[in-house]
Amino acid sequence: MSDTRVFVDFEKGRGFGPMGTGLPENYLSGDRVTVLSTIAAIYLHPDPTRANMMSQAVTMLALYGAGAGVRLNAEQYMQLEAQAEEYQATMRSGLPGYKSNESLVHCVRHYAEQRFAHESTAAPAGLVDVSFAGWGHEGLIGSPEDLSFFDHLLGFDRTRLAEALPALAPLAAAPVPQRPVGDTRGELLTAAFLCTNPDHKLVYPLNQAISLLALYGAGAQISLTGEQYAELDAQAAEYEFTGTEMCQVATFVREHAARRFKTDRVSVQ
Repeated sequence: MSDTRVFVDFEKGRGFGPMGTGLPENYLSGDRVTVLSTIAAIYLHPDPTRANMMSQAVTMLALYGAGAGVRLNAEQYMQLEAQAEEYQATMRSGLPGYKSNESLVHCVRHYAEQRFAHESTAAPAGLVDVSFAGWGHEGLIGSPEDLSFFDHLLGFDRTRLAEALPALAPLAAAPVPQRPVGDTRGELLTAAFLCTNPDHKLVYPLNQAISLLALYGAGAQISLTGEQYAELDAQAAEYEFTGTEMCQVATFVREHAARRFKTDRVSVQ
């Protein structure tokens, strides 16, 4: 499984056509986080105009099932689940390539359902509340009511955030909570979730690029060409001009994606 790599095509849409070409037959029985991260990456398109509501839902449920540090309420979970269920029903049509797609989304729904059922009875602390009203392009990721997720991201500075967004100054001035050393993989998955949206019309290519780079940095088993990586990195780098916490999250994601890309390039030489 460690040698598996899936090529992602930036010129094609997502979901309606064979997905995951190149994955071994027993792939879905592998490590949960790796499997779901990879599925999320192959359903996420860096260009929102080539995405759709169903592919976005599959991506976000996969991230949720993989352990992204977000909290979904019942309405949000059911919104994503309904889209994924409809997509799976469509994949049962028997068209060429669709059977494998059905297996992918079935896996995603299974793990997401397990997590939601567990957290409905014992919700862990430290999760980030989210809003599906749209974020990222507005400079606000997730819930501005809790900045704790960002505190341990590389380079995050509450002072800079308060200067850029005065409305959040009271939050930025709050004591920084003492947290254990973060799980980098989990943080990247969380950033990927928080930078996208179920409605592809509410995200920009820059947001999608950060999400895909985060998945790549987290170990999703996809293969990026030099041109693809440069395109994503350039889009993520544009956030350096925003001066918001989005810039700092983008920097965190870009650093880990760069490490992965460098390792990948060395391994193929």
